[in-house]
Amino acid sequence: MRKKIIKTVMALMTMCVLVLTGGCYLGGYDQGMGASSITRAELNQMIENGDDVTGVNTSQITDMSYLFYCKSKFNQDISGWDVHNVTNMSGMFFHASAFNQDLSDWDVGNVAYMSEMFNGAVSFNQDISSWDVGNVTTMSDMFWNASAFSQELTGWDVHNVTNMSGMFFHASAFNQDISDWNVGNVTDMSYMFYSAVAFDQDISGWDVGNVTDMTAMFNGAAAFNQETSGWDVGNVTNMTVMFENASAFNQDISGWDVSNVTNMSGMFENAVAFNHDISLWDVGNVTDMTGMFYDASTFCKNLSGWNVSNVTKHSNFTGGGCPLSSDLLPVWIY
Repeated sequence: MRKKIIKTVMALMTMCVLVLTGGCYLGGYDQGMGASSITRAELNQMIENGDDVTGVNTSQITDMSYLFYCKSKFNQDISGWDVHNVTNMSGMFFHASAFNQDLSDWDVGNVAYMSEMFNGAVSFNQDISSWDVGNVTTMSDMFWNASAFSQELTGWDVHNVTNMSGMFFHASAFNQDISDWNVGNVTDMSYMFYSAVAFDQDISGWDVGNVTDMTAMFNGAAAFNQETSGWDVGNVTNMTVMFENASAFNQDISGWDVSNVTNMSGMFENAVAFNHDISLWDVGNVTDMTGMFYDASTFCKNLSGWNVSNVTKHSNFTGGGCPLSSDLLPVWIY
């Protein structure tokens, strides 16, 4: 009997390392110093159960995508998590609507994917300015509807990012200086500042030469009125509703090379302040100008010289409050 007891005790000791600070217990995870790293599956289960995950060892987890997906009540302090091996944080706090904890010390240097990371995290407004995002390639929808977020991101190294589509979509409080961002590798800026109603920062120096899609980029960005005259938009093919409802925008973009753009539908719809001369634009490849200046109540420039030979859709080109008279309109072929 005594031998049996000794064997049992020894077996248990192999399953558990006693440490002074944390101790051990059966049927759970040691959250103290020296604890073994848990798996993603185990962490998922703990979160699902509503367990305390503040001190778990996450050092071996590489994928934290959608970890707190729609966990609307989660707001635990996870500032001490070891995330240095994580490569994917896409959707990590997707609609985690209560979460607002300090993540400033996280080592995210190996993360490549941050798309949708704070999508719908409406309470989050913490300092993440020191994050090393130099390996991140996609930030699409990262702060989508993160309506409280307005923290400094000036020093972020985004040179490897290729996709910023919807990055600040309806981030209604965000208005921080991002003028020094190196966006030279970004190809998609569609919906980037859609309904970012507070944003009005100088981004005139951005290198957008590789961007092909600017659909709805400033749609509903009601405060934005910054110079973009020097932007190289020569590779952009889509400017659909780009400045729709951008009610303050009135900058000189007459020098833009729009020769590769095929869709300008709704581009200045309800852009009530815009009234700059764009008569020299090369719009020869555009096929759709539907509603381009609809309700653009200030715009009154002569566009009769535009080459619209490829335009097949132009219904409601003007209308509503747009004052363009017929003699100032393009000469439609179709």
